[in-house]
Amino acid sequence: QNRLYPQGQGPYAGSMPYDLTFALPVRSPEQSIVKATFRSADLVAGRSFDSGNGIAVDGLQMQVDLKRVAGEAGLLGGDYGEVVEITISPI
Repeated sequence: QNRLYPQGQGPYAGSMPYDLTFALPVRSPEQSIVKATFRSADLVAGRSFDSGNGIAVDGLQMQVDLKRVAGEAGLLGGDYGEVVEITISPI
């Protein structure tokens, strides 16, 4: 989000949408991968996913995919930043 104008200004957008995709290798009893994708707009309220009763093995991969800004004007110039907090806990 734009630090001064997170809602944008005039026809220019104040944030760049993105997707976060997580891939978690699990064993349950066979090896598989649990995947979850979250859109940036959905992360404001907080989101979660679990291992689907599998045992997590071999780490967690995260991929960030930047998306196109809606509208023709594009992204407002300036300083951008965002904090994504990830909490991993056993159940």
